[in-house]
Amino acid sequence: MNTKTGAALYPAIDPPNWPASLAPVEPGVRPLCDALNALPDTYTLWSCEGHPGREAKPFVTFIAPQDIAFSLSRLIECSPYLKFNWVLTAGFREDGSLQYTLRPSDIRLNRQWFSWWSRKQWSHDKMCAELLRLAQLVARESVPTKGIPNE
Repeated sequence: MNTKTGAALYPAIDPPNWPASLAPVEPGVRPLCDALNALPDTYTLWSCEGHPGREAKPFVTFIAPQDIAFSLSRLIECSPYLKFNWVLTAGFREDGSLQYTLRPSDIRLNRQWFSWWSRKQWSHDKMCAELLRLAQLVARESVPTKGIPNE
């Protein structure tokens, strides 16, 4: 499990301003970044609010303890409040630690599949509203920091 803080990963940046001081965060994804950064030992690295005209889907990449990431994964899988399907994936960083990416995995976001469809399947405004719902869900739920109880 990665227990490094943002300051340990990027020593030149002090934690209260990390990582927002590296680059501006788009307003549509900022609430989700803030909700994730409020979790213990969780820091966002990269994000995008999504841009349907450029086929850029929204995402947030972050580092977190594995139990928090697992809890977030379970939270988004079971939520009746979200309008799109979301997935949390993990990948290795250069130092061998894990980073996680939260992004929609929804066929309605795949423009090629719906190229024959006359109606636009998602819009920037709809996705920003979805990102806000996701942020509220993360902030409202108490994400456990020590494992998931057996069901």
